[in-house]
Amino acid sequence: MPGHRSGVASPHRPARKIEPKAKRAPRCFFIRWPLVRLCFVAATISAEEAVLSELRDAQRTVSVTERKPAASEAQAEQRRVTRHSTDPRLHRLLGDPLVLATFPHLIIVLSRERKILYFNRAEGSQDAADAIGVDCLEFVHAEDREHYRSVFEEAWRSGEPRNLELRGIDGNWWDSRLVPVQEASEVVFMLVSSTDANQRKAHEQVLRERESSARLSLLASGVGTWTWWPQRDELYWDDALCAIFGVEPKAAPRRREEYLELVHPEDRAEAAETIARYVRTGVYDGMAYRIVRPDGHVRHVIANGVTQFDEHGQLEALRGGVLDVTERKELEASLSQAQRIQAVGRLTAGIAHNLNNALSVILPNVAECRELATGALAQRLADIEHASTRAAEMVRQLMLFARPQDNANRSAFALADAAGRIVAMCRSTFDRKIQIDFDPADVPPAFGNSGQIEQVLLNVCLNARDALLEAERAAPRLRVELSAPAAGTVSVSVIDNGAGMTEAVRARMFEPFFTTKAMGRGTGLGLSSAYAIVTDHGGTIECRTRLGEGTRFDITLPIAPATKPVRTASEPQPVPVGTETIMLVDDESAVRRVLRIMLERSGFRVIECEDGARALAALEREPQPDALLIDRSMPGLSGEQVIEQIWQLGMRLPILVLSGHSSVELSNPNVRAVLNKPITREELISALRRALDQRACATVPTPE
Repeated sequence: MPGHRSGVASPHRPARKIEPKAKRAPRCFFIRWPLVRLCFVAATISAEEAVLSELRDAQRTVSVTERKPAASEAQAEQRRVTRHSTDPRLHRLLGDPLVLATFPHLIIVLSRERKILYFNRAEGSQDAADAIGVDCLEFVHAEDREHYRSVFEEAWRSGEPRNLELRGIDGNWWDSRLVPVQEASEVVFMLVSSTDANQRKAHEQVLRERESSARLSLLASGVGTWTWWPQRDELYWDDALCAIFGVEPKAAPRRREEYLELVHPEDRAEAAETIARYVRTGVYDGMAYRIVRPDGHVRHVIANGVTQFDEHGQLEALRGGVLDVTERKELEASLSQAQRIQAVGRLTAGIAHNLNNALSVILPNVAECRELATGALAQRLADIEHASTRAAEMVRQLMLFARPQDNANRSAFALADAAGRIVAMCRSTFDRKIQIDFDPADVPPAFGNSGQIEQVLLNVCLNARDALLEAERAAPRLRVELSAPAAGTVSVSVIDNGAGMTEAVRARMFEPFFTTKAMGRGTGLGLSSAYAIVTDHGGTIECRTRLGEGTRFDITLPIAPATKPVRTASEPQPVPVGTETIMLVDDESAVRRVLRIMLERSGFRVIECEDGARALAALEREPQPDALLIDRSMPGLSGEQVIEQIWQLGMRLPILVLSGHSSVELSNPNVRAVLNKPITREELISALRRALDQRACATVPTPE
């Protein structure tokens, strides 16, 4: 065995001489043992080689077994990444499919029949290999297929790339580019690259919603927008701004000077200077001005905006908006006018009350003296009475601004009859050369005070007459016509071809005491009182005028309810008489004296009281009178306070209230009427008689 030194000759010493016969047996022993050992070693080696061989075979088997799935997987991967036909041209086009498989876009190759020849990767749970040979339209949304087909055909025919936005069958959006692939000047494939567009579409939708919201907000605000680039003097207007200026979009100004031509001449210089300041300073602080539309109408606008600078800090553009504020200006003017009228009414109320008291003394006394006088004296007294009547009418017009009128003396009346009476009066008193036309259309009855409406018509007709005389027309004409412009209303119009009015005059024509007539020719109360009367009736009075062409007034009133009978004119009745006892309460002794004379002339017995306290004391002390005639405005206890205390004391008697204005609405059941001062004897006694007769009817016992 290796390492066993017995019987092994050393190369460094000679071998010992041994006798063959004597040493035969041991030599044979040593000869047989190595052989055994060799056989054993050989056998061992053979066994080891067999084991190694088996191991190598097993390894080869394992390797083959391991390589088979890998090869299968490689073949499958090769099929997955190849996904195209065996056309060599397609191989040249695609290059390495593994690279395309990692590309972020969807890459598809189509044949002339739109069959899918290559698909670089699948989406979701789809298998790209299943798409090979399928018509690509099967993956396109039904509503987009026709458009896709059209774009495909156009790209194939022209050989030029085409871009396309489409939806897949799952509703997702894609941006696709179709690129024809040519070989020998002939299109052989269509290369389609598609990118996911869902995020872009969502962003666009948000932008569209914001833009729509901004556009609707801008449209609702009535603002028109503009942009001006000063360096190249280029101007842009949107459609809303063109509508404000009354121009067609195609005729909108494109330069600064063209825009300034639409500005009112009186505002043009200031507007130009303001724009120059904006350009010079870069600060836009807005401006208000007037514009003149192509049709001649003047509008009020306000403009505001911002300045835009480039990256070098230089002014690049001005952007802003314009708002039409004409209606607001007119409303402000109307409000200011109403406030002025109201102020005049408050200021004149006290004066008119005192004037009414004075006229209440003058008119009855003059009338009585005129009846007793003869000759020249009677004529002079008639002149005084006429002047006093005019003064009373002026005070009455002034009082229209002090307080609103009430409905006590209103009823249904025929507007055509009222207008006809005014037209007849105008025909008899106006210059004969003025032609007056009247169109008595069939309109519903109006509701109001016919006398006041006649006063309105007369004032407007007088204004038209003066305008006709001022214009000196060869054929002056005045026309009065009736109409029913809207449900529940009736209108009367006064039209003339006179001188017309400027815008400044028209804006102030309803102001009290405003007049364009020469001194002594007008009081300035005609149109203002007409405005107050019509407004108080719940109606409107509108004026349309153009300087040099004429004026039109439209007076609109509410129609009468169907239950209101139309009042008709009646024959004058004689002044009634009576013998009842009347308590007269007024703080003005002169007024009491005149009223007492009126009552006593008609046979009534009068108890006078100078204030409310004495009246209450007399009512508690003396027998109750048949009626009470009391002034509304008195120092101490007013007429209204006295009336309330009488009711609280349980006294039931008819009461007539004297007031400088018939605006009082007294709800006390004892009040039968509110009489306007100054009052004539006929009006006073007639109202008193009606109140007494109504009381008598109410107290007549019912026979059993």
